[in-house]
Parts: sequence; C-alpha cells; structure tokens
Amino acid sequence: GIGSGGKWVDRTARYLRGTAGMQLMFANVINTMQQLVGGPLVAAARVKPARLGQALWRYMRDPAGVSAAAAELSVALATRMDNQIMETRQNINEIIDLDPTALGSARQWAIRHGYFMQTAVQNIMDPIIWTAAFDQATSEGQSTDDAVRFANSVLRETQGSWNPEDVARLETGS
Repeated sequence: GIGSGGKWVDRTARYLRGTAGMQLMFANVINTMQQLVGGPLVAAARVKPARLGQALWRYMRDPAGVSAAAAELSVALATRMDNQIMETRQNINEIIDLDPTALGSARQWAIRHGYFMQTAVQNIMDPIIWTAAFDQATSEGQSTDDAVRFANSVLRETQGSWNPEDVARLETGS
C-alpha cells in the first residue's frame, strides 16, 4: 500500500491472514494426517513407491539409526532435521511450561506453537523419503555423492524448503 492508509490496510490484512492461518493449523490433526500420507505421495513422483515402503519399514524398525545414517551422509538433511528437532523440542517445552510473562501474549504463543504437530510429522517423513531416494539412486549405480545430491533434491523439491530463495512471495508478503 501507498501512504499511511494503504500501509494500515496491509498490516491489518497481514495480521488477519496470519491469525486465521494459525487458528486453522494449531493442533490440526486432519492436516497432520494429510501431511503423513501426502508427503510420500508427492515424493512418489520422483522415488519408486517400493523404495518408499522399504525405507518406511527400515525406519519403523530403527528410527534413530535410519535418521542418523541419513544425516551422516547428508549435511542438508542433518541441518534440516536439527532445526526441526530443536524447534519441536523448544515448542513442546514451552507448551508444557507455559509462562505467560515469557511469551508476552497469546498471539506470540500461537505463533510459536501453531505448527508443532506438522513439524513433528515432517521430522519423521524427511529421513524416510531421503533414504528411499538415496537407496534408489545407489541401486541405479550412482556414486554415493551423486546419490546424496539426488536424495537432497528429492527432499527439497517434494517436501519443501524454507530457504529464502525457495519460498514464494505469496507465502511471505502482504
């Protein structure tokens, strides 16, 4: 907007859009379940469903081992998982130990905790999808380095990225 009136309209619209989004997403079990199912379906465009099933089975038997092995090979995945784990842990701790003076307002609390379920599910899906893509690439004869690059790209392209260059203007602007 131009001028003080236009800027006020922009701020008001941005506030209402953000508040409505948080309200819709907070503890949204349906959205979380859609993410649980939808993430692998989108990834299936780049990775064979059989590979996704095998990676899921391995993850179910040893979640920490699969996550650690994938993170050891991929700095990008390790960074993504560390950020999500730290954010999720911080969000859960703040939910359990709610201190209104520390948060300042209900709006700040909602901003911090609006997407905790989605973040937790994504932190499970990322190593599964990455492992499936890596396994597929290595089974097709790609080198370890090329397989890591392929798995990183599959994860970024199918599960999203929060890098500034990957976020659409619509997601950030007024």
